[in-house]
Amino acid sequence: MTLREETEWVELVEAGVNVLVGAAADDIVAAVLDRPPVRSGVEGLYGEGDAAERIVTILRRVTATT
Repeated sequence: MTLREETEWVELVEAGVNVLVGAAADDIVAAVLDRPPVRSGVEGLYGEGDAAERIVTILRRVTATT
């Protein structure tokens, strides 16, 4: 839960693993009591954790041809 009216991480809200609640105490309590179950199956939302390795591979390939 994000206790704000907006978030930069909209993909988490769209994926159903985060909900914007706001800062009002009543809204926070209601969100905690009525929170929906966290959806599974969102693995890889931000990749597979191998970005640095992939970048190094590409840079090596590029520098080998120059």
